[in-house]
Amino acid sequence: MKAKLFVGWIGIAILFAGYRNVMSQNESGNNDYQYVLIEAVKQKNLGNLPEAVKLYNLVIKERPGCDVAYYEAGSIYLMTNQLELARTNLQKAYMLDRDNKWYTMAYVNSLGALKAYDSITDILKEKIKNEPDEIEWEYQLATAYYSMGKTGRAVRVLENIEKERGFSEKITLLKASIYESEGKYELAKNEIDKVMILFPEAIRFRIVAAELCIKSGEEDKAATYYHQILDIDSTNIIALTNLTEYYRKKKDYGNSLKYLGKSFESKQ
Repeated sequence: MKAKLFVGWIGIAILFAGYRNVMSQNESGNNDYQYVLIEAVKQKNLGNLPEAVKLYNLVIKERPGCDVAYYEAGSIYLMTNQLELARTNLQKAYMLDRDNKWYTMAYVNSLGALKAYDSITDILKEKIKNEPDEIEWEYQLATAYYSMGKTGRAVRVLENIEKERGFSEKITLLKASIYESEGKYELAKNEIDKVMILFPEAIRFRIVAAELCIKSGEEDKAATYYHQILDIDSTNIIALTNLTEYYRKKKDYGNSLKYLGKSFESKQ
């Protein structure tokens, strides 16, 4: 039986208090809570999240200005779907160090989980104003607009990024997702085509292009993409199964059975 990893709350408090007494002669006064932070990281890495949170909260109680403790505790709360606790802690970390990118992103993510989009856009607009060279804030703003259903604004933000910075796979794929969500499959495929030109061997983009063709009723074009995929990877199970169905619908049972047989030969 595996030993259960457990650090009792009383034991933690004694650990903190005892270590603080040992370090009382240290003028910096930092080593006591740093020791508990290290133990919290250890517990988190071991997957013992409740005990890690207890340790972080103990640090917060002793050191209310410890931004990293708020950040780590908030991240665990967000990971475990305790959304309001996540927001509260991550907001504290963000307020203590607004220039920390990771604190900002985590706080924005917690607000997104709560669908607090107005707060998100306010934060991101401020970041864009203060850090105009950081593309990530504009990308996140576009994502927020997309989540709010303001797809036109989202696309305009993305196009502005492209105009100023040039092509970006990340930006192009988000634009394709937005167009797909609106049923604008041809526009979405145009965006995917841009990526395929630069990454002709990347199968995943051809799969997306084929799926968009199917959604727009262009099954022959989709089949062309699947054949191209097989030219790159003859065992790709997505291409094989879709071509099986494509030829079955066309009543070309010979080809349908051929690709069905290849499907069973594929380890995928």
